[in-house]
Amino acid sequence: MHGIAMDGVNFIGREVALAARHDKCRQPRLKPFNDVVLAHLLRIRTNRALLFPWPHSGRDFYGTWHAIQVAAGVSAKSGPFRKLHDLKRTCGTQLARVASGWAVRYMLDHAQSDVTGQHYISPLDELRDAVERLSQPSRFTDGHQRRKDLG
Repeated sequence: MHGIAMDGVNFIGREVALAARHDKCRQPRLKPFNDVVLAHLLRIRTNRALLFPWPHSGRDFYGTWHAIQVAAGVSAKSGPFRKLHDLKRTCGTQLARVASGWAVRYMLDHAQSDVTGQHYISPLDELRDAVERLSQPSRFTDGHQRRKDLG
């Protein structure tokens, strides 16, 4: 996440290019995103090189991640803090309701052995449709317009 280049974000096509060195499967990938993500990315858009620069250690990141959860009302009292992998699991679960297993595996960077799917079928169109249909917490969508309204 911290290695995503700002110039790898296609705001019009609503997708981000991930370099092979940042991909779990060590392949360059495109990942689509929906209107809510677009609105958030447009708000933080600058001329910096990285989308999410983080010049600190992983330990510093998790300290900040826990503080964000506390500010959002998630506390250690209600159970353990959520990990980024928990968000990935939730994304995979929701995508599985609206997309094929191949598309979900692609989005989550899970290796798969189906040669046809791996080399000849692109899940990007299916994923674009699926991420658009993902349910969004109202806190994320309050005040955001849908893509067709973004002129």
